[in-house]
Amino acid sequence: MTSADDGLAHEISDEAFADGNDVGVYVALCDAVVRPTPGGDPIGRPCPRCIARLLATRGLGPSSSWSMAVPEQSRGRARHRRRGRLHALLLHGGRRER
Repeated sequence: MTSADDGLAHEISDEAFADGNDVGVYVALCDAVVRPTPGGDPIGRPCPRCIARLLATRGLGPSSSWSMAVPEQSRGRARHRRRGRLHALLLHGGRRER
C-alpha cells in the first residue's frame, strides 16, 4: 500500500489491514503509519524497511542464502511470446517480425 506521506509502498499485514480498515490508517511492517494514496495513484517504490522485516520473518535475511528467495531459472530452451499484429503494425509497417 503506497503511503501518501512518504510515497513508499509499504507491506501491511492482514491483521493491520483489518484493524485500520475502519479509519483508513494502517500500520506497516516497518511500524510506519500509512495513510494510503488515492486509488488512481501509481504504486510507490518498495519500502526497504518493510522488505527487510518481511525477509527476516521468512528467514531470508542478509546472513542466509539468498538463493532460496529467487527461483532457479529453467535450463530448457527459452520461450518467448510471439509478438502480435499490433506490434507489427506499429513498429514494422505491417510486416511481421520473424
